[in-house]
Amino acid sequence: MGASDRPKRPRGQPTAYRDEYAEQAGRLAKLGLTDAEQAEFFQVAERTFHGWKRAHPDFLQALTDGKTVADARVAQSLYRSAVGEHLVAEVREVREDPDGTTTTRTVSKAAPSVAAGIFWLKNRRPKDWRDKVEVQQETNLHVFPPAAELEALHQAALVRAAERSKMLVGRRERLGITIEPREQDLD
Repeated sequence: MGASDRPKRPRGQPTAYRDEYAEQAGRLAKLGLTDAEQAEFFQVAERTFHGWKRAHPDFLQALTDGKTVADARVAQSLYRSAVGEHLVAEVREVREDPDGTTTTRTVSKAAPSVAAGIFWLKNRRPKDWRDKVEVQQETNLHVFPPAAELEALHQAALVRAAERSKMLVGRRERLGITIEPREQDLD
């Protein structure tokens, strides 16, 4: 019997997973804990925690459900901040009248948050609100300008090159710079 014929033994220690961990993981996910923080809570390596998600569908589902609830709460709070429905303070005033007790309630709300609005729009409508703007231009490389147009461009480039060369030679002469030609330049 060769080494490849032997049954594989599990590596490492058996995990300490218990069925009640699924419910606890769901609660922690609702509170916003990351996988790394939950692994620390359960006192296991993050790799083990991810193994639990693969091996136990109920555990994975509880995490997914909890994270969905937490994300929805954050999205709702962000939306309220963006449109100015965020509660700042609640003041209750109780006053007694001769005919009984009257309760008066005053609620204060914050002004809309520009940062929350921008964040919301950038994530909800990235094509319309992202910072980076992409411009697409189609260019057909198989269509060439007419020969006369190409010749005119070539002649204009030659004129600009001659003017630039003349300007550089004049500058060199004013500064008293002499450039000796190299052998390879004489060919």
